[in-house]
Amino acid sequence: MRILLYNFVQPEDPKYKQGGGVAVYQRNLGRALTASGHEVISLSAGDRYTLMGDTPRVTYEGVGAERAIILNSPVFAPSHSNFHTIDRFAHHSGLDHIPAQLRARYGALDVLHFQNIEGVTAGFLRAMRAAFPEARMILSAHNYNLVCPQVNLWFREQQPCRDYREGRACVNCLVTPDLSRFQRNIRRMDRLLAFTGLDRGSPLLRPLKWAVRAPFRLRRWLRRDRTPGEPMVVIDPARAAAYREYRETGNRLAAEVFDRVLAVSKRTREVLVARGTPAGKVAVCYIGTAHAERFRTARKVTEIGETLHLAFLGYMRADKGFYFLMQALTALPDTWTSRIDLTIAAPLHDGGSVEWLRSLGHRFRSITLHDGYTHAALDRILDGVHLGIVPPLWEDNLPQVAIEIVSRGIPILTSDRGGAAEIARQPAFTFRAGSIESFHARLHDILTGRVPLARFWEGGVHLISMEEHLRDLMAHYAREEPALAVAAQ
Repeated sequence: MRILLYNFVQPEDPKYKQGGGVAVYQRNLGRALTASGHEVISLSAGDRYTLMGDTPRVTYEGVGAERAIILNSPVFAPSHSNFHTIDRFAHHSGLDHIPAQLRARYGALDVLHFQNIEGVTAGFLRAMRAAFPEARMILSAHNYNLVCPQVNLWFREQQPCRDYREGRACVNCLVTPDLSRFQRNIRRMDRLLAFTGLDRGSPLLRPLKWAVRAPFRLRRWLRRDRTPGEPMVVIDPARAAAYREYRETGNRLAAEVFDRVLAVSKRTREVLVARGTPAGKVAVCYIGTAHAERFRTARKVTEIGETLHLAFLGYMRADKGFYFLMQALTALPDTWTSRIDLTIAAPLHDGGSVEWLRSLGHRFRSITLHDGYTHAALDRILDGVHLGIVPPLWEDNLPQVAIEIVSRGIPILTSDRGGAAEIARQPAFTFRAGSIESFHARLHDILTGRVPLARFWEGGVHLISMEEHLRDLMAHYAREEPALAVAAQ
């Protein structure tokens, strides 16, 4: 088959731009497809911009595999970069001519597989459908970008979004300032930095960042005592309508343009269907992972002994459940904490949380902090760990960190929000998201031996290899529609 894979960045782009596990998945998928004899083309948009001019165009590269990069997309990626110019997704026609150019270069394709719709417009997707009528057009739902322009249905960095109120809740959802005017220049700076070998996360650029921001800080200071000339509009029907149109447009694309929307967990499917995505178009397709092979040979942790070693991997963020976990651990009685070793591997950017953990140190048997982690360091970080904690407060589709921990033979205690609980489907290892009482009850059962760790493995663990995943994908890639039962699982 000739298969085009879309993500808003290219597989070889710097890690800080890749947007988490999706880029890792696409890179692994591309390699597996190529190894199976398929021809793979990688398409991206919304990330690269020319130093001069703003007309969208496509350029091509060949770095091991064919790359097509759309430059100067009117829709910035990742999605939150475009949040304040949301109407561009539904109405901007700047990319409509690109699919015909792709058709002229590549000819007929068998599959157009999108990992998200960040960085492109609705008009572009409809034009892709028209330019490649013979192709199966697939969208993998690694997040909720189809119905949420902020992608994770997480309202004001505080709570899950259960009702978008016809777009009214979306208007003030982001707590970060509107940087729409600067998005193009930020990406142009990336292009300039590429020539120096630096990226925008480099500490060497801190003086330059300070100098660039200084004029804006000065302007704010000079205007601090001025009476504003225009009122601040907090909410109005027109702004709400733009966000409602975004969701409605996404769901129409699912109904009319995509042949299949592949939810990466059952919970992801439930969330999408509840928000208007046509149920008959959404199938569950668990992603493949290179960690599955590791799991087959890993020694499974089945008991804890006199002490319990817990681990949290990821980010110090509210949506990931980190602050909830800190509150829950703080509330544990000393008789429990004196038996608990705690390992946390997360970028230590939050000094307050580090001090919070220091203040708890005397109560726990041990606390070890790692400033983030790499795959190469996972074995060392998780050495001796009995139980991983995966406590998301948002509907985390299928957390990569849960897969990484379980693949090393370590059970996980996870919240009931998102897809992590589907890895083992063990109620004794699942607690109500955000409930300290429920978390304590599950932890107490494990700490006292009432629930042995061996129970986690009893029902079979759901880790999918890339080979198994490819077999599943091929059913959706085929021109014949998979059986309705697949779409409704």
